[in-house]
Amino acid sequence: SVGILGGMYPAFILSSFRPVENLKANKSAETSASAKLRAVLVIFQFAVSIALFVSTAVVYGQMLYAKNMDLGYDHENLLIINDLGREDARAKLPTLVKELRRMPQVSNVTWSRFTPGSVNENNTFIRTPEMSSEDVILIGNRGQGYEYFKTYKIPMVAGREYDINRSDLDVSSDDIRAGKGALYPIIINQSGLRKLGFKSAEEAIGKIVYTGVGSPQEKLEAERKIIGVVPDVHFDSLKKTIRPEIYDLDSTYARAISIRFSGDPTTMVDQARALWQQEIITVPFDYNFAEDSLAKQYQAETGQATLFAAFSGLAIFIACLGLYGLASFTAERRTKEIGIRKIMGATIFDIVKLLLWQFSKPVMIANLIAWPISYYAMTIWLESFVYRIESFMIIGFCLMAGLSALLIAWSTVASNSIRVAKSNPINALRYE
Repeated sequence: SVGILGGMYPAFILSSFRPVENLKANKSAETSASAKLRAVLVIFQFAVSIALFVSTAVVYGQMLYAKNMDLGYDHENLLIINDLGREDARAKLPTLVKELRRMPQVSNVTWSRFTPGSVNENNTFIRTPEMSSEDVILIGNRGQGYEYFKTYKIPMVAGREYDINRSDLDVSSDDIRAGKGALYPIIINQSGLRKLGFKSAEEAIGKIVYTGVGSPQEKLEAERKIIGVVPDVHFDSLKKTIRPEIYDLDSTYARAISIRFSGDPTTMVDQARALWQQEIITVPFDYNFAEDSLAKQYQAETGQATLFAAFSGLAIFIACLGLYGLASFTAERRTKEIGIRKIMGATIFDIVKLLLWQFSKPVMIANLIAWPISYYAMTIWLESFVYRIESFMIIGFCLMAGLSALLIAWSTVASNSIRVAKSNPINALRYE
């Protein structure tokens, strides 16, 4: 169907030619309608090319912003071993941690219920002593082991992290149900701090809060003492706002082990795999690097950027072909005019400038069409990210795209324009 539609226009035009008129000259007749159609097609091609160029630049700009943004933790040289939550692997957690810490490449080892980039929807209720049981606040909950913040190089804003030498206790639902009260430690992030109404991290250290334990129907609470405050960390995608969170101690349970190492990553993986296969036979060794997890968060956007880049290059190539053909056709039709201009004193530079200006106008019109469309579309796309590049950068990308399109158009028609401008005016006057 595309071929039929593409062939209908030239078929109708050719069938309407009058042989007598065409044989009187060595050029084909041209109507204002056909000239306008060619101009519209060139404008459309470049408008699409410019819009795709801007879209590609914005997507790559956002990906670069996400890559270089300070996430709050060091994701380099961080190996993560998964599947610790499976039944055959749970009991081996202390052994694995102990043996991993003995390896020369390893500087820190910790464990957690979550990993960077993984979906964490765990929540709990929290309140201060001044708040009633009905005024509790819903807050995110992440569980991790000792030295977690040290391993991830997350600095403490105030206080300390969980320490095995200080007899920090996990919150036990069974103990709460049995009435065995205890003062459990808790670490909270800065968003959680503000949610609870504390003015500073130093003020919060040592304060008592109450968190929900067990199922919501039981309405059990654990008395907690804030021992540490950590900064807001981007463990999730930049499409999500950092939520108020607490970090619970899980001294004996984990879903993943995180290893801070130095040296060759391949050697580290081989050593960790050998240890795993020695201790856990029934569970396959599954690992990833924190950097890879971060990249997977934006896998869809990376694919979009590649697709936009491919289509942008194709659209620009097609637009250049159309512009080159139009330049050749126009130069041929204006051969006599150019010859007269040269006889009247026009220089080669004047002729080239005249032709370049003629082909610059449709590109400029294409910019005026593509810019507002691109700005609106990419502003909507960026709204899916909570943390994103500024909207004014899209304007810069539009200007860059417009200038690039203009330079490409000039380079496309420059050789043809120079050839026509250098031609002998005597041959031009004999053209018809």
